[in-house]
Amino acid sequence: MKKLLSTGLLGVLAGAGVMLAADVNPGRDVAQRLMNESRSAKEQAAAVAMQLRKGGDLSGIEQRTAAIKNHAASIRSLLGELEASAVLNARQQEALATAKTTAEVLAIMLNNKKTVLEAGSSKSAREGARQYARAVEVRAEMLEKLIRQMGL
Repeated sequence: MKKLLSTGLLGVLAGAGVMLAADVNPGRDVAQRLMNESRSAKEQAAAVAMQLRKGGDLSGIEQRTAAIKNHAASIRSLLGELEASAVLNARQQEALATAKTTAEVLAIMLNNKKTVLEAGSSKSAREGARQYARAVEVRAEMLEKLIRQMGL
C-alpha cells in the first residue's frame, strides 16, 4: 500500500511538473513567429537588393516591397503581443525595447525606400533603393538575433 501511494504521488508530481513546464514561457510561440517574420522580411529585402543590383527588369519589386511592409507590420504587432503575454526579466525587457525601436526604424526605412523607388529608374535611384533594401535586410536580421537572444 505504501509503495502504491508513493508511486501514485510520484506520478501526480511528474504530471504537474510537465504541465507547469508547458506553461513556463507563454511568449515562446510569439517569439518563434517573430523570428519567422523577421527571417521572411530579410529574405525579401535581400531579393529586392539583388534585383536592383542586377538592374534590367524591375518587375515584382513593388510586390516584394509590399510583402516586406506586411512582415514589418506583423513584427510590430507580434512585439506588442510578446510584451503583453510574456514574463520577461530585465535583460529580456531591454532586448524587447531594442527590438521595438529596430522595428520602428525598419518601418521608416521602408517608407523612405518607397520614396526612392518612386523617384525613377535611373541608376542612382536604383542604387539608393538597393542601399535601403540592404539596410532593411540588416535590421530584419538584427530583430531575429534580438528575439533569439531573449531565450524564449
